[in-house]
Amino acid sequence: MTIDECKIFGIQTNMHDHPYVNLKYFDSNYECLSAWEKDELKLLSDFIQKVSNSNWFDIQKSCTKHKDKNALPKSKKVENVSPDITFFELRVSIKARVHGFRSANAFFLCWLDRNHQIYPM
Repeated sequence: MTIDECKIFGIQTNMHDHPYVNLKYFDSNYECLSAWEKDELKLLSDFIQKVSNSNWFDIQKSCTKHKDKNALPKSKKVENVSPDITFFELRVSIKARVHGFRSANAFFLCWLDRNHQIYPM
């Protein structure tokens, strides 16, 4: 959710607040944690800790916003998310990404992308 969206909905947020990862909309049908190797899972765990210790200002500088929502995987869980929501990807490693969106201070992780296939380089 953007700062403007937060203002519209009366949600208090600050770019210096600490985010947290939420799996409410996680779609394991696209890619499941069981597909990741042990070292990749460690990188994912480190990534989640890094997100929690960071702030939205720094995260926003490092994310890539999705311009084409049609390129995202189809998902029953995500289809009810507002069309105004901006999806973006965050880097877990040189190759691996996670995709999701922000709402208040939560990063809703929707898809794992261990081989950077959703939005390839």
